[in-house]
Amino acid sequence: SPRAAALFPTSQRHLLATREDVAAAQKNKTSLIDNRPPEQFSGQKKHAKAARAGTIPGAVNIPQDKFFDAASGKFAGSSKVAALWNGQDVAEDAEQIAFCNTGHWASLGWFASYAVLGNSKARMYDGSMTQWTTDPNAPVQ
Repeated sequence: SPRAAALFPTSQRHLLATREDVAAAQKNKTSLIDNRPPEQFSGQKKHAKAARAGTIPGAVNIPQDKFFDAASGKFAGSSKVAALWNGQDVAEDAEQIAFCNTGHWASLGWFASYAVLGNSKARMYDGSMTQWTTDPNAPVQ
């Protein structure tokens, strides 16, 4: 059986992106990765808590369900994740910000980049589209 151990969690704010980071992403050549389903990315559907449909301009779509092997349910390995990134012309080691609606699916996108591909420059925008669309001046496409 497992032994008891002390855990001392620490905040790792460098792994998170703010609204300001996302707004600056295009100028900084940071890749924005939308981990929502294609119909939300395209604006055909929207999350109930998002004020507007669509995505953040310049984002590419890598839906979170692509990170799992359909037969086994296991998380995809590095070759599959790399193929997903390459299929969207995103360099595996590029500055990246993953987002979705509320941060849940984006956590999988961040994990795929940071842990599976080893990209220390991967971050997650936990406010995602529900926060982004509350600002009427924040662009969507």
